[in-house]
Amino acid sequence: MKGEDISLKGRVVLIGRDKEGKIKFREEHENIIVNKGKEITAKLLNGVVTDFFDYIQIGTGTTTPTATDTALAAYYAEGAATRSYEADFKARFAHTFTFAEAVTISESGVFNRAKVASPDMLAR
Repeated sequence: MKGEDISLKGRVVLIGRDKEGKIKFREEHENIIVNKGKEITAKLLNGVVTDFFDYIQIGTGTTTPTATDTALAAYYAEGAATRSYEADFKARFAHTFTFAEAVTISESGVFNRAKVASPDMLAR
């Protein structure tokens, strides 16, 4: 039997729009699949846990992400993610945030529960 490695890789795409929906900016960044995210993914594969990743948090922290992160540095808001599968083995998580004030969002993460329920982080 030939073994095959499975790896996880993350990329975040940020799209900023004005009130009319016109795109003002688009940025793409690599992100880190954190250690806890790898653990929960392995547990999901064999049914040990059933809380799939379905929340996106955003924050204003400026701390450099690391594999040992379990939360954002400075939480700002969260929303339920729309999940989908894209060709070539890609999972997609999306949420649209609306802002009433000027704020600089500098971090984001994907989680398996809302913040009030002590979520586990997949990626930062």
